[in-house]
Amino acid sequence: MAQRFYAAASDRDCRRIGMLWILLFAARWPMVLGFALLAMHLGLSVQTASDAERVLTEVIASELFPPGVRGLVVAAMLAAAMSTFDSTVNAGASYLVRDVHSLLRPDATSREQKLAGYAASALLVGAGLLLALHVGSSVLELWVGIVMQLFPAFLVPFALRWFWARFNGSGFTAGIAAGFAAAAGFWLARPSGSNEATQFLIVSAISLAASVGVALSTAPVPESTLSAFYERVRPFGLWPRAWRGADSAEHGRDLKLLVAALCFQVLTFLLPMGVLLKMWQSVAVVSPLWLALGYVLWRSAREPAPALLASPAVRNP
Repeated sequence: MAQRFYAAASDRDCRRIGMLWILLFAARWPMVLGFALLAMHLGLSVQTASDAERVLTEVIASELFPPGVRGLVVAAMLAAAMSTFDSTVNAGASYLVRDVHSLLRPDATSREQKLAGYAASALLVGAGLLLALHVGSSVLELWVGIVMQLFPAFLVPFALRWFWARFNGSGFTAGIAAGFAAAAGFWLARPSGSNEATQFLIVSAISLAASVGVALSTAPVPESTLSAFYERVRPFGLWPRAWRGADSAEHGRDLKLLVAALCFQVLTFLLPMGVLLKMWQSVAVVSPLWLALGYVLWRSAREPAPALLASPAVRNP
C-alpha cells in the first residue's frame, strides 16, 4: 500500500488513495461476519482454529449457495487472493531489484533489470511455497505471526525515518535486523506464557532500541540531504524548529484530519456489521457522525495541494 502513496503525483492524490483504501478495505469485515452468521445458521461447531478455517468452505459448499452463485463467490475469492498475491510478489521483487541488484550492478541495462525482476519474483514465490510446506501451521497462526511479530519488526524503523531528523540508514538497517531476529526467536522458541500483545511490544522495543542506539552512534545524514527531503515531504515530528515554522499550520491541519480519518475508518468498518446484526438503534446514532466525517474528508480530498514552499532555512541550507 505504501508504494501507491509514494507513486502519487500530489498530496491531493494521496488523500484520494487513502479514502479509496478505507472504503475498499471495509468490505472484508461485513463479509467475514456474514459467513460467521451463516455458519451459526447451519449449526457448525467451532472449537479450534482449524475448525474456524473450515467455516468458509463449508458455508460455500452448503445449500445456502446455489450452483451459479457458488461459482461467482469462488471466482471472487480467487481473484481477491491473486490480486493480493501478485501485488505482494511485485513489491518484494522491486525491493530486491532496486535495493540489492541495482547496488551490485549500477550499470545494468533495462533488459538485465527486467530479467532480475523475473528471477526475484520466482525466488519469492518458491521461498513462500517452501515455507508453507515446512511450517504446516494454521492460517490463523501464520497471520498472528505476521501481524504481531513481523509487523513490529519494521514498524518502528519505517516510522522513525519520517519523524526523526537524526535517524539514518544504519539505524534503519539495525532496527529491521534486530526486530526480525526477535520475531524469528519468538517463532522458533514459541515460549509459553507470552501472548501476542506481549510479543508485539517486545519486538517493537528491541527494534526501537537498535534503531535509536545505532543511529546515535553513527554519522548523521548530511544536512543538504535532510533539507532536500524536508522541502519535498515536509513531515512533522522531530525536525529543526526553523524548518517546521513555515509548515506548522499545515501540520496542525494534517493531525486534525488524521483523527477524523481514523474515526471515519473505524465507523466505516462497524456500520455494515451493525446492519448485519440488526443493531438499528446504534446504526441510527452513529450514521450522522459517519456522514459528517466523510464530508470533511471529501472536502479535504477536493482541495488543491498546498504549494511546495519551504522555509528560508531549508531553501538555503
